[in-house]
Amino acid sequence: MRSGGGTFPADLAGRLAVHTLLSGPAAGAWGAAAVAGAAGFPDAIAFDMGGTSTDATLLEHGRPRVGTEGSVGGLPFAVTSTEVHTVGAGGGSVAWVDSGGSLRVGPRSAGADPGPACYGRGGEEPTVTDAYVVLGLLDPSEPLAGTLPLHRGPAERVIEALGAALGLDPGRCAEGILRVAEARIEAALRVVSVERGKDPRGYALLAFGGAGPLHQGRLARELGCSLSIVPPNPGVLAALGLLVAPASVDVARTRLQDLAQTDPAALEGAWAALEDEARSLLAVSGDSARIVRTVDCRYRGQAYELAVWAPEPDPGAIALAFHEAHRERYGYVHPAHTVELVNVRVRAEGPQPELPLSRIPPGRGADAALAGERGVVVDGRDRRCPVYRRAGLGEGDSISGPAIVAGPDSTCLILEGQRADVDGLGNLLIREA
Repeated sequence: MRSGGGTFPADLAGRLAVHTLLSGPAAGAWGAAAVAGAAGFPDAIAFDMGGTSTDATLLEHGRPRVGTEGSVGGLPFAVTSTEVHTVGAGGGSVAWVDSGGSLRVGPRSAGADPGPACYGRGGEEPTVTDAYVVLGLLDPSEPLAGTLPLHRGPAERVIEALGAALGLDPGRCAEGILRVAEARIEAALRVVSVERGKDPRGYALLAFGGAGPLHQGRLARELGCSLSIVPPNPGVLAALGLLVAPASVDVARTRLQDLAQTDPAALEGAWAALEDEARSLLAVSGDSARIVRTVDCRYRGQAYELAVWAPEPDPGAIALAFHEAHRERYGYVHPAHTVELVNVRVRAEGPQPELPLSRIPPGRGADAALAGERGVVVDGRDRRCPVYRRAGLGEGDSISGPAIVAGPDSTCLILEGQRADVDGLGNLLIREA
């Protein structure tokens, strides 16, 4: 998997390894785009909450946004990358008290070994997963992912100790941990939407990863999203992203000059040469079926560029597109300033693999998937909550919250006032009732 989306052969990856640095988050983003598009909602804000972090990305017209620069640990690398904003908030994130006496969550993680206290492997620090167990959102009688037993006693012990330091009972402390984690995730979702000039109210919220569906309800309400999508098997959606990604290659050449003085014929020639190179590199994995031409532009004096889609070698049209992209990203333009052309780029993509999703059979009513009830704490209230088996739900089934939908790789919490409908592909489409 490439950081910018798409796949390429192992031998080519070995020579161009820098293109794989963000391959995992990219696979999740492209998997989310495939699911959202298939469900009929190609514009969405997606977040992948796993064990150590949460990755947020914006999906438009069925594709994630792609930029020309990425970074890992604050270190930049100038290759095409899927635009993903990551925060240290995951199931293993450690909850702690800072020097001012405030509750904090992450970015440090308990990892997988020893992991959260509830794993029973000697972990002694409270984590988000421990809070799930204390609140009843995860059932200790059901092994995590079908293989890892959970232990309520150690989770209660570490949450109680943290709560004592904060003057909170265990239940309120556990809920506080989740609210702090959600605040960090919400901030990340706003980075990829509001800070990009996009109103979240016009987008669906797609929650995936092992922990994401437990937080979709409150995050959708905070952002104003009228619909949440929880795909089938959300814990392994990144693997689906790898399967649906076409073979692709990105090539670029630096061409620093005043855009207004650029010769259209010379620009066309530069693109044509890059297309030939891209097709040659892609030939090992099939003929290219789609060519995308872009240029990187900036105002003279800026130290950063914006990628602009440019199907034709028209400097005037490219300048207008750059002004519009700059307004969308930064909220202002300088129409009188000189626009510089920095890089010329071509992306070649092979045929799109068929989406490996099958329709599910019609449902027999949600009660057919009812596995029982368990005590949970939601919004400070103890209550009995119905638990539904995800695999037992069929097309057309509907569930009213509060309820829990449990699957082998992820658990979904449906809040009071929400209703989840199951579509033909097995997605939970969750709206305010």
